Amino acid sequence: MLRIVIAIIALVLFANQAFADKRYYLCDIIGNGSEENPFRVVVSDYGVSNVAVIPTHPATGLPLYSWALTKVSARSHANLRQICQPLPDYPMDGKVNGIHNATRAQMKADIEARTAKSATWVDGTDGYREVIRGIGRFLEPVFDENNFDVVD
Repeated sequence: MLRIVIAIIALVLFANQAFADKRYYLCDIIGNGSEENPFRVVVSDYGVSNVAVIPTHPATGLPLYSWALTKVSARSHANLRQICQPLPDYPMDGKVNGIHNATRAQMKADIEARTAKSATWVDGTDGYREVIRGIGRFLEPVFDENNFDVVD
């Protein structure tokens, strides 16, 4: 009987454990670059693990853009969608033409708004990985999506 109770408790604890989920966003950069207020993406102030591509000017150290491609690891992304522009929650190796038309159109509009360039190239990509790579390389020519990860 004790073994059954222990097994049930372990199952309940495991089922209630929230696992972190990783997603991509286009986030604003905040801060003034001082030690007290460093440049960072806005989600950094929300207690979530993240990594961002923030290229800076070599002479001034100022960010080249007002936004960054950001990968966030969080148990819940509900509040983050209101702070940053979410990119589709879609498998990296999934086909771009498999993304729902309205979702793909919104992603393209978000990319265009941030880059001030046409995002028609998205339709010519095969996989979602290429879209992430394209955004990353707009910001940083040596961007490698395979080495762009965040710790849970």
